[in-house]
Amino acid sequence: MLKTRITYFGQKCLAVCDRQCLKAWGTHGRSDKGTDGDGLPTILYFGRDEDDFDDTVMLADSEVGIAPQDPGTYEGDEGKPEFPTYHNKWCVRECERSNIIEPGQRITYPDFSKRQYNMPSNHPEAEVPQDFDTGEIFTKNTVASVRPLGVAVRLIVNIDGVEYVQENIANPATAETVFANLEIEAGDIVTRIELLDADGNVIRTGEA
Repeated sequence: MLKTRITYFGQKCLAVCDRQCLKAWGTHGRSDKGTDGDGLPTILYFGRDEDDFDDTVMLADSEVGIAPQDPGTYEGDEGKPEFPTYHNKWCVRECERSNIIEPGQRITYPDFSKRQYNMPSNHPEAEVPQDFDTGEIFTKNTVASVRPLGVAVRLIVNIDGVEYVQENIANPATAETVFANLEIEAGDIVTRIELLDADGNVIRTGEA
C-alpha cells in the first residue's frame, strides 16, 4: 500500500492505493477493445445504448494482463510513474486503483481482486463492498510519504541595498526541509523565493 499526503482542492487529504502499478491502465486507459497486450478487454459496458457509459465494470486483476508503462494519458506534464514512492498527479486524478481520503475517513481503496462495478445495484453478482478497508482512520498521525516539491530553493536576499542569491540543494527534499537549512540572518530582507527542479529550472516563484 502507498499513502501520500496531498492538498486536493485546498483540502488536506490522503492519496492511497495498493501500489499494483503493473495492473494500472488509468480510468481513461481501460478499454473493451483488448488493450492489455493479450487481446483481452479491461472494461465491459452494460449500457442500454452506445451513449450510455455509466453502467461499466472494470475487470479484476486475474482477468487482465499487464498494463503498459505509458497508457497514453497525462495529467498536466505527469504520466504514470514506474516505481512511485509517492502519488503524482496522474495517480491522484487518473489511476483507477487510487482513492482520496479526507481527514476522519476510513482509509480504503479499490479491491481489484474482484470486479469493480460502477453501478453494482444493477448486477446481483457484484461483490459488495468493492473496496479494501485497511481498518485505519486518516488523522494527522497517519504515516505517509510527502511529495517532494522541488530539489532546491533559491532566495534572493537584499542586504544594504544589494541583492544576493542564496541556494540550498537537497535531493529529494520537501520545501520544509530545504527552508530549514537556509541561513538567513537578522536584517536580511528576502525579496523573492524560487523553487528549482533537478535541472536548475525555476518551477515556482513568489515574492516574499
